[in-house]
Amino acid sequence: MKRTKRSMSHKLVMSKVAIGNAQKDVQLSESLKELGFDEAKLAMGQEIYNRAEFLFQEQKRKYADQYAATQEVKSAWLEAREELKKYVTAARMLLLNESSLSKSLGLTRGERVSISSWITRARLFYNTALGDPDVLSQLQGFAVTREKLEAGLALVDHLEEIYSMQKIKKSEAQQATRDQEAAFAGLDRFMSQLRKVARVLLGDKPEYLEKLGFLERSTPIRKEDEEESEAPVAEVEENLEPAA
Repeated sequence: MKRTKRSMSHKLVMSKVAIGNAQKDVQLSESLKELGFDEAKLAMGQEIYNRAEFLFQEQKRKYADQYAATQEVKSAWLEAREELKKYVTAARMLLLNESSLSKSLGLTRGERVSISSWITRARLFYNTALGDPDVLSQLQGFAVTREKLEAGLALVDHLEEIYSMQKIKKSEAQQATRDQEAAFAGLDRFMSQLRKVARVLLGDKPEYLEKLGFLERSTPIRKEDEEESEAPVAEVEENLEPAA
């Protein structure tokens, strides 16, 4: 079953209580030694808990970084698209009867493209327009100057740079999730062993089990608490707009 943030937070709290009290309470620690849960093993459990808690927080940080990077990409893409749209409109009016030149500028219509494809087409338009004196001269009739085209190309360069960084942030967030899952699997194994041992050794001492947090619940966990999922992480939409 997929872990939720609520269930993971609950597991961390309960594990901290159990391991901490097992280490601090002399009577508990002496009883648990009988089946191998001595100071060294409890210390190992504390390390397992510490790693799980650290990676739980780290995963949240990584996804926050990815979300921020995604929002930056969306904003930069919108700005670059709006800028290019003005110049493409002028170019289409100039080149209605010059299909070969229109194609060389990437002036296709109606297609929905990914951000990476859009960057390629935008770069084609700017580089072709800047490299063709005739096109550049005609565009100036619509107040589209070399300086404006170079500024538009700079927006594309910036978009490509932060889009690449967003991909790195996404990969880091996914790796953080895998690391977190592995750490919690280790914590699950340790806590399962501790719980079984405690119930065997302390079954007639409910007050000890209560100190470890191992008594059965008197009321069940609400279904909505178990099923509450983590909010989805924002992604860059791959097919956001028709090609300019």
